[in-house]
Amino acid sequence: MSDFRIRLQNETDELSDKIDKLSKFIKSDNYKSIDIEQQALLPIQLKTMRTYEEILKTRIELLP
Repeated sequence: MSDFRIRLQNETDELSDKIDKLSKFIKSDNYKSIDIEQQALLPIQLKTMRTYEEILKTRIELLP
């Protein structure tokens, strides 16, 4: 496996972990305790992170 592919896979793995943690946080009681602006932004951030994850996965698939 090339170094580039490994770096992309590592980045994808780390991002997946962050997505999982943020998703769990949004469903937690702690989420309800943060200010309303943060509550509004975090789901947008999560959606963007998921899009980025899909892009990374596609880039990995397209590698020779």
